[in-house]
Amino acid sequence: MNRTDRMTAKDMVEQLQILANEGEIDVEDVPEITTVASWITRYAASLKKQSAIEKVAEGS
Repeated sequence: MNRTDRMTAKDMVEQLQILANEGEIDVEDVPEITTVASWITRYAASLKKQSAIEKVAEGS
């Protein structure tokens, strides 16, 4: 993954708000920044855990 392609929770919500303003998605479907930040945190933790499990399995 290219680090320059990363988006913050705020960036994601702003992009979703643009889509909502253009009518592509409902305004009610745009989550709060804190919700997106929580998703990112949980996803990153899940990836880290999976990576650790794979490294342990490789070492066995």
